[in-house]
Amino acid sequence: MVNTSYTNNRLQIGDEEIEFEHRIADVLVAKETIVVLLRVRRESQEELDRNIIAFNRDGSQRWRIEAPSEGYDGMPYITIQYEDSQLSARNLNSYEYDIDIHTGEVSRTGKYDK
Repeated sequence: MVNTSYTNNRLQIGDEEIEFEHRIADVLVAKETIVVLLRVRRESQEELDRNIIAFNRDGSQRWRIEAPSEGYDGMPYITIQYEDSQLSARNLNSYEYDIDIHTGEVSRTGKYDK
């Protein structure tokens, strides 16, 4: 397992430090992938729906999530979870998205109860 830590907008993966424009909301390690959820402000419209980024263990970027096709309505992702080998994310509009851990492609979308 690779050592990871974060503070504010800086992510440490082993010896590699990565700095983001936005604060980090959460980080999780899923198999060989480090997944980062950024706390993006509404004025960052071009990044608002793409605030999940994955990295390899060496610190290289693996993917940035694709924009969702439904349930978006100007809301960023607010949570990430990795359970039973499935990565998922939720937004404030009560939508949950299943995400391919290898590519960042959104594979399924559905409503959830708040």
